[in-house]
Amino acid sequence: MSLRQTCRSVGAAIEPLFFSSLVLLKDELRIDMGRGFLEALATGETGWSRYAQRLHIKSAKKRTGAGVHRSETMMQELLASALGSLSNIRTVIWGSFGDPVWQVNAICDFLNNLPLLDDLQLEVYGTTEFSLGRLSGLKRLNIRASTYEEPLFIQKIPSIVAQNRSLTSLHLPGGSGDARVWTMLRGNPHLQIHLRDISTGNVTSDLLAYLASYSGVEKLSFWGLSQKNQIQADDLADTFFTTVLPRHAKSLLELACPASYECRWSFGTHNVDALSALHNVRNLDVSINPNEPVIAAELLVRTVDLLPHLQRLQIYSADPDSLRNVRRGCVISSEDSVVDRAVKTVLQDFRSRVAFPHDFALWLHGR
Repeated sequence: MSLRQTCRSVGAAIEPLFFSSLVLLKDELRIDMGRGFLEALATGETGWSRYAQRLHIKSAKKRTGAGVHRSETMMQELLASALGSLSNIRTVIWGSFGDPVWQVNAICDFLNNLPLLDDLQLEVYGTTEFSLGRLSGLKRLNIRASTYEEPLFIQKIPSIVAQNRSLTSLHLPGGSGDARVWTMLRGNPHLQIHLRDISTGNVTSDLLAYLASYSGVEKLSFWGLSQKNQIQADDLADTFFTTVLPRHAKSLLELACPASYECRWSFGTHNVDALSALHNVRNLDVSINPNEPVIAAELLVRTVDLLPHLQRLQIYSADPDSLRNVRRGCVISSEDSVVDRAVKTVLQDFRSRVAFPHDFALWLHGR
């Protein structure tokens, strides 16, 4: 084989890997360098047009004003042509922080028409309207957004979820918009959307009812579990551990349900049986209440022996309920150090008596 043939063979093998991922820096699109790249991409002759399956649209670390800026109409048409050449994209990661309307419109049109898109990760801040009403083949949807001033786009998430019946993974930002998604899923069982991976900071009774309607969840990540009053948190926790978790005990690989403030979401005698049944769980994140940290910690480390596949255990110390509505920095409390010291003592004693598997990691997080 000649050197030229060898080089061609090596190039043919490397090109699909080299051009498999593309990063677009939004801040540079309107300057000469960015415009030139878009024009080249729009021809459809680049390696990215043939091989790219992953597109990351983000802001440049250093903004630059060099070059000649073009009109918004011209730039929207050019960006649309460039994106249109990327027909093999399956994964899109897009961070939108008050992007201009022309950019948002071009990118939304591109997403709505991508034939193979199955993984969409959005980070949305700002008030620009998003039009993603034609998405239909998603398997994974990950959305991060401000929970203090929710973008208007958040109101459309329930309808987007409803029209993507192949969806298996859903990560939501944790605001009030999450609740509308859970209400929609609970009220439309005919959609047959059975998520296997859920991450949310807004656990509601509708979410728990939806989860109790089927089996097979593999990853659950809950946060903000005790931001409401303790009575509401306790009611939701009891429903979860008695009704929901047993439905997914055999399939669950990862569970994170630490509470910020003391409540029945934390580990204790009330939920040890449900958690002990997670024989396939690999990663477990739980909290311990400050009222009986030693008892709970001793029970928890004994439970590790009942979880043969556990590789990582993360323990958080929940704050006392008395601090629930107190602003951070206004009160100095010694509770955290008391809880942490009690848990550390139990863990040190346990480590000295029990040999952990080589791939097991245990972490203690104080608040």
